[in-house]
Amino acid sequence: MKVTLHHPASKEGYPVILDDDGTVMSDQEGIAAILQKVGMSYPEFAAVCGIKPITLRQYGNCRVITANVLNMLRLVLEDVKAVRAKHVPPPLNQKEKRVLALLKKGDGWAEIGRKMGFTRQQAFQVGEIANGKIAKVKGG
Repeated sequence: MKVTLHHPASKEGYPVILDDDGTVMSDQEGIAAILQKVGMSYPEFAAVCGIKPITLRQYGNCRVITANVLNMLRLVLEDVKAVRAKHVPPPLNQKEKRVLALLKKGDGWAEIGRKMGFTRQQAFQVGEIANGKIAKVKGG
């Protein structure tokens, strides 16, 4: 499995994801396979890339994956430990801490959103970012 520019399907300097047989994978399949192979979660990888986990999950569906994310996937495949060590996430901000506290208390996403003045989706996104930071600190 690799992310490469050296394939006929790679156009205009845009990398493609190949499986172990050298077949081009869709963005969604490739991301999932690489993260599973290296033992990294979607929230953790999104935090490393500086994007929201929901954005990462939309690649190949309703969003076009960026070259930055593809290059980060390549680096993760080469040495996941180095990527984890190099990309230490920022500490949790107040919103993230509050969302996690409300989650721990047992509130659902809609209730958390209402309490914080967010939509349910915004509360979920803040929670995913916070969980990605926590996973990064724990190393998994």
